[in-house]
Amino acid sequence: MYAGSLESEHDTVWLMLQDDILLGAAVLMQVLDEAHLQNFFINAKQQGRGLGGQLLRHVLLQARQQGAGSVFLEVRASNRVALQLYQRAGFIQYSTRKAYYRHPDGSREDAILMKADL
Repeated sequence: MYAGSLESEHDTVWLMLQDDILLGAAVLMQVLDEAHLQNFFINAKQQGRGLGGQLLRHVLLQARQQGAGSVFLEVRASNRVALQLYQRAGFIQYSTRKAYYRHPDGSREDAILMKADL
């Protein structure tokens, strides 16, 4: 996915680095005034330091400066940390995709669809 994003004219990839250590990354696809956060993560060893909020604020600011009026994303229903991060950044849930994600054991999990107006 990252290789495709680097080649796409609609995707932007941000890497958060410190001393050659990958702290986090974000991939945003933007078409006209709509942006989609395709991927967002903070290295598990670096979580709890406020880096997620920093990276997300940067991505949203860049999207707004590039003309996006809204940003969309989806997140696993069980990912409480990410849900809280997105809610603090102004995202609201607008729908659910039932049984969207598949676990290795074959069970399924809902995707929460969220949107933030910039």
